[in-house]
Amino acid sequence: MRSRNFTGRHAVLARMEDALRIGSRASILPHTLHGMGGVGKTQVVVEYVYRHLDEYDIVWWIPAEQTATVLHSLGELAQRLGLPRSEDLQRDARTVLDALADEHLAWLLVYDNADDPAVLDQFIPSVGGHVLITSRNQDWASIGTAIEVDVLDRAESIELLHRRTRRNNGTNSFSAAEAGELAEKLGDLPLALEQAAAWLTATAMPVREYIELLDGRVDQLLSEGKPASYPLTVAAFVALAAERLRSDTPATAQLLELFAFLGSEPVAVSLLRSGQRPGLTEPLRSLLGELIPMNRAIRELNRYGLVKVDASQRIQVHGLIRRVMRDQMTPETSEATLRNVRLLLAAANPGDPDEIGDFARQAALGPHIEPADLINADDMHARQVVLDHIRYLFLIGDYENSRYLAQRTAQAWSADARLGPDDPLTLRAQARLAEARRALGDSSAAAELTIDIFNRMRDSPTLGPGHEFTLITGIQIGHDLRISGLYHEALRFDRESVERFVEVFGPRDQYTLRAMAGLATDHRLVGDFAEALRIDQEIADARADMGSAGWRTLVAQLQVARDLLDLGAYQDGLDLVERGLPTLQNTLAPRHGAVLAARCLRGVLLRKTGQSAAAFDSLRETSALTTQRFGPYHEYTLAAQVSLANALRQLGDVNVAGEQIGEAVDLYRSHYGTRHPLTLIAEVNEAVIYRAAGDPDQARAIDERCRGDLDLVLGPDHPVTLCAAAAVATDLALAGEHAAARQLSETAFDRFRMVMGGGHEARAGGEHPDVLRFRVNLAKDLGDTEPAARLMANSLDGLRRALGPFHPDVAAAERGDRLEIDLEPPTT
Repeated sequence: MRSRNFTGRHAVLARMEDALRIGSRASILPHTLHGMGGVGKTQVVVEYVYRHLDEYDIVWWIPAEQTATVLHSLGELAQRLGLPRSEDLQRDARTVLDALADEHLAWLLVYDNADDPAVLDQFIPSVGGHVLITSRNQDWASIGTAIEVDVLDRAESIELLHRRTRRNNGTNSFSAAEAGELAEKLGDLPLALEQAAAWLTATAMPVREYIELLDGRVDQLLSEGKPASYPLTVAAFVALAAERLRSDTPATAQLLELFAFLGSEPVAVSLLRSGQRPGLTEPLRSLLGELIPMNRAIRELNRYGLVKVDASQRIQVHGLIRRVMRDQMTPETSEATLRNVRLLLAAANPGDPDEIGDFARQAALGPHIEPADLINADDMHARQVVLDHIRYLFLIGDYENSRYLAQRTAQAWSADARLGPDDPLTLRAQARLAEARRALGDSSAAAELTIDIFNRMRDSPTLGPGHEFTLITGIQIGHDLRISGLYHEALRFDRESVERFVEVFGPRDQYTLRAMAGLATDHRLVGDFAEALRIDQEIADARADMGSAGWRTLVAQLQVARDLLDLGAYQDGLDLVERGLPTLQNTLAPRHGAVLAARCLRGVLLRKTGQSAAAFDSLRETSALTTQRFGPYHEYTLAAQVSLANALRQLGDVNVAGEQIGEAVDLYRSHYGTRHPLTLIAEVNEAVIYRAAGDPDQARAIDERCRGDLDLVLGPDHPVTLCAAAAVATDLALAGEHAAARQLSETAFDRFRMVMGGGHEARAGGEHPDVLRFRVNLAKDLGDTEPAARLMANSLDGLRRALGPFHPDVAAAERGDRLEIDLEPPTT
């Protein structure tokens, strides 16, 4: 907010204008006053912004003391610019910066109170607009244009004092000589001048008496050898104010002292009031419980210039004052205050972000975790705040900060004699670390860490195999097995886990439903699509019965849609996605992993229902977004790329399809291995494209190798293996080996029909479209015979009923073509 008492700074403002007119960056730096704040850097920038507001289309103020707040602020800017959001705040920041570099708008970014250039420089656009940085760190001078903000000129100090203390009739409260003497005592430091003026106004103390008190306090501080790192004038003011508050209103003094161990971000009064709990020091505890005395205390602190209170009842204390308060506290006061802060933050914690999902309150707690040193708190509830915040950061997509906080926490607790490496808290922190590593693409390290944690939890005399923490960590084990392609192992593990979840948590607990979702995925991956649908539908129904409208409910419904795809109920699956996807995008973000997976599923279902052009458009956009969000190796990225290649092939663009599938296969091989099921699935699709491009020999070589490998990896009766066998039958037929093709077609058809179970209620009792595709090809292999003609006629009738009369596969079968049975990569 613009200060109505802003004074002077004409030379600094002129230099800023010149710097921004010539270049695109300017760093606002203090004079060499031990590099400390209080000289009014932020106020100068605020004044510049107000004077030049009409020159910019966008002005964005970014609190830059912590990386997390920078990421959150840039994410909000992305929303303001209408850019796609994701769960990865780092990627959102890069999207914003890239957009600003290309944007034709006139914009100004202000990074306030920046510290480390090495950390923040990645968030500064190189071209396109203007950037202002306020910092106490003079290293910024090597990056941009350095403009030093010194203390005020004496005349400016006198003017500021007179403006802030002027009587109602417009006359000055004291003479210019007295104002000059006070300014000299305060070293012309704007923060100290503002505080002195606030004090004089609030207390009506004669200026001479204040100067004498100030002199006495400075002498006392000097005799104690303090402080070496901040202006003595501010230290003296804080000491004087604190002494008076402790004498007159001890509860207000204790309220102020809390901010010595809170962060620089504004603190909502509601957060402090919600944090009442036994153990808080009196009279602070009583003050927090009474609305009117609490508001009176806040007004008193505001009048003295000790805090700033905004319209939303959020309190902020200058960082310099917070440091001074910490230094001036006795050990006993410091210990009691820190304990109060930790108790307040622990009581204000909304709880498990998975279950409660109060992300706004979690965000409010974040800036205070480090100042309050919650990692090293004695109180179990305070440490729980750290664990919950790590998970919150993970859920919103700030994987880097989730990993950073988890790593710091795990290391600190491992080395803490009160906990140690095998304490349940330490193990849970390490599990959070594994989650973040997996999300950032380091799946091997995540799997290694997770299995170690799980084994230690299982073997722990405190926890054991049936403990809640052990079971919850086991959810990650199943995921790691699936990522590794060990689908049957994952199924065995998760089946046993779900039984234990039901015993420990109950059949419809949130955690049980999460474990069941993993089990459903296992069934889908081993080819048991009907069982996967049964479990996923049970999960979706349970969440609906709970009255939950959260994103997990939507994800559960979209998993049902995936099962419908695998079961051949394409239109029902598409209808379900079309209903749920818009709400999911609004609930999460357009580039959230669950949203992108749902968008890819939509594109696949559009193609399966015969809407080839719409499928291509959808998958092309989804593939680009997924690559941007996750990078080239992520399973979602590669799945979208394979699905896009299938769409291109169906539209007849076999050259581009070949490029897409070839790149995907290379990435699958290098990142997942040559015998991973996902690699083999991609290669089966590559063979389809080779046939379409007129290279049946290359297609046959791929199909025969993949069929053998799939037989070993997934088993001979897995639907994917049987589809590969059908592809080999097509290769044989194209090579003129009709007897071999007929024999393989008959065998594959019989097995596939048995595996798919004939008619299913998801298909209104009809057969799976792929079964019908098998039958069309088998009819071709039977030759020009009456049984072949009957089989073809029945198969065509079934395809028309299942897919509609205008589906591309129906048209191909009517032309007498063999049908391709391409594959869509599953997700883990």
